[in-house]
Amino acid sequence: MVKDKTLQEVVAGRPVLSVELDASVQEAAQLMKEYGVGAILVQDSGRLRGIFTERDMVFRVAAEGLAPAVTPISQVMSVQLVLGHPQETHIVALTRMATAGVRHLPVVEDSRVVGMVSRRQLMALDIALMDADIDRREASHLFI
Repeated sequence: MVKDKTLQEVVAGRPVLSVELDASVQEAAQLMKEYGVGAILVQDSGRLRGIFTERDMVFRVAAEGLAPAVTPISQVMSVQLVLGHPQETHIVALTRMATAGVRHLPVVEDSRVVGMVSRRQLMALDIALMDADIDRREASHLFI
């Protein structure tokens, strides 16, 4: 059977995308567009303070008629965070995300952000691992 991946393995080599607490919504949105991501972490001098997602943009900015260029990210970010640990498996993280109803999971070790994963990323990984396991099992039947 194919081994589950740890979150540390999933985030390895990926930059941690974040803005500072005093950034504007527009600055955050521009970074999200540039990197093609649906969420960005919000930090204050290296400490994780929140997350800003596409849903925050729709519900807390656009729907409220706020101006992205002058609205501070701290005013509209999500602060109730669900966190992952680098040593936990992607399955544990997926379960936690589904239970909490979140789509993005900051990966934190000793108060330091080491990355972020999306539910879509982890589901794609899970499917790839299952496919590899199925392929391996089907191939073994050819030789029996």
